[in-house]
Amino acid sequence: EGWSLKPEEIISLIERMEANNQCLELEWKCPGRRAPSPELVNNHQQEHKLPEF
Repeated sequence: EGWSLKPEEIISLIERMEANNQCLELEWKCPGRRAPSPELVNNHQQEHKLPEF
């Protein structure tokens, strides 16, 4: 299971940080970009094309 706090605990932490003029230091690393999704061929679109006049 993931890590989580109760909403009341989050509010309390934010209020204490604001009262002490502090900011939260985060350690975050960009995971990078994912590869493009492959293009899907949709047979329904091909079946329902309107006739050209």
